[in-house]
Amino acid sequence: TNRNLLDAETYYYKVAAVGKNGFYGNPAGPFKIMTAGPPGVVQNLSAKSGIIRKISLAWKSARDSNIKGYTIYRKTSRGKWEKLTELEGSNQAAYVDEELRDGATYQYRIVSINVVNVESPPSQIVSATTKGRPELVAGFSAVSKQPRRIPLIWNAVMEPEVKEYIIYRAAKETGPFKEIRTIEDKNTIKYTDEGDDGLKDNTRYYYKIHSVNVVDVHSLDSPVISAITKPIPVAVSGLQAGQLEPRKVTLQWRLNPEPDIKTYEIFRSEKSPSDFNKIEEISGATPQYIDKELEDGTAYFYKIRAVDKDDLIGKFSQIVSSKTKPVPRKPKGIKAAVQGTQILLTWQPNPEPDIKKYVVFKAGFWSKDKIGETSETKLPINVHKGDSFRIKIIAIDSTNLESEASEEVNVDVK
Repeated sequence: TNRNLLDAETYYYKVAAVGKNGFYGNPAGPFKIMTAGPPGVVQNLSAKSGIIRKISLAWKSARDSNIKGYTIYRKTSRGKWEKLTELEGSNQAAYVDEELRDGATYQYRIVSINVVNVESPPSQIVSATTKGRPELVAGFSAVSKQPRRIPLIWNAVMEPEVKEYIIYRAAKETGPFKEIRTIEDKNTIKYTDEGDDGLKDNTRYYYKIHSVNVVDVHSLDSPVISAITKPIPVAVSGLQAGQLEPRKVTLQWRLNPEPDIKTYEIFRSEKSPSDFNKIEEISGATPQYIDKELEDGTAYFYKIRAVDKDDLIGKFSQIVSSKTKPVPRKPKGIKAAVQGTQILLTWQPNPEPDIKKYVVFKAGFWSKDKIGETSETKLPINVHKGDSFRIKIIAIDSTNLESEASEEVNVDVK
């Protein structure tokens, strides 16, 4: 074996026999022999794009028995060729380049190496790009006018590498945005934001969403969307209170403009325009309430508010006041004049314009007996000689409110 020859070179040999006496025979030959050249160019090199932080290479393995392996070279779009790896064995036909940058393009070429470490000419150059950011979330939208919450919906990202979504919220369109929720199921396409303790009423919120892949790479921001929460009912308007009604106050107001008012809450104070207590809830279709069984001649204060079907409580109306009708004053100026077998009782007319009648009683120690009644300010009473009794009078108005009894008047018939 003649070693250390040049590759792809032709050599000629002659062979002669040599006797023990040192004489040469006639040489045979010359024999023409060519050494093998460098390995052939690796064929069918290909590179697969779109894999997360990897590029998969493949080629046609060599048939040459002198091949002992391959060397792969790589460069980035702005770099220099660098040896990436060496593979042993002529039957190698694939390699995966890992831990690459996201969305980066790389170029590759490969050479085969024979048993005397001679490299083949470089293969054709191939390039591939790693998978970049996950796909932008599309169809992101929000629903307004919901009570203290905002429903969100979007289209699912179908990339198999996507594992979850992250939702962000801000009080302004320009941010800052705060992460509020991670949706770990990639097939989930909706979420309702209720905040930590409920969102504020009648407030606009802004949102964006990311998709995230299995190596925690985020997509670009979705378009920023916004929605506004449902406002509370407006303050009840037009509240009026009846005046000087007997033992009641009639309240009236305008129905709220919201179509979903469930109830109106009635509040009353008996001391001053403060210290209110809720006394009743009535249907949202009713703009009137009668507060009954009240004290005579007493001032009351009222305010009301609307509550909608989502239990959002509206603002209070203005405060109104009312005073119930006082009872008539007790009759005064009672006089008794004896006229034969009768006594004529007379008294001053009450100042109230709606006195319906006066009732006269004979006052006993434990009881009183009705003697008579009249719409006038006088009443004749039949008596007998020697009669002695006490008289009281009460006034009753058109609403049947009774005055206190008058001062007692003694009647003695001699």
